[in-house]
Amino acid sequence: MSSGDEEALEEELAQLAAALPAQEWQPGAYQQWAALQSESDQHEFASRYLEQLAQLETNYLTTPIRPQEISAETRAVHRGLRLGLDLWIEAMQDCLEGARPAVILSKAELGSRYLVAVQVLERRLRQAFQGFPREDSR
Repeated sequence: MSSGDEEALEEELAQLAAALPAQEWQPGAYQQWAALQSESDQHEFASRYLEQLAQLETNYLTTPIRPQEISAETRAVHRGLRLGLDLWIEAMQDCLEGARPAVILSKAELGSRYLVAVQVLERRLRQAFQGFPREDSR
């Protein structure tokens, strides 16, 4: 695939993220944080969630990938996943630094949208390439 294909996939990912209905991206951490009433509960949640995000990031970054597995698709998915994780990390750091809830929720929403959009795109790609012979099966 060319860089144009990669850009098209990234644009598709951005469009998917923007178009997701709330019931797809809100459940989970976003809803849990938004429901917290006290600042101390929000800070406690943010601290715990930052630890979980750091562990997830470490696991993801240390997952071995073979050169033949790198493609426009994997690069687009990687960038979407990084963006989603980075936005959530920023949101939780903002919480700990006393940012306004609207700022925190805005970043968390976009992060959630991208993380879910990555899953949707990945499913679409798997379906599109189902039945194609794998490189390592030849």
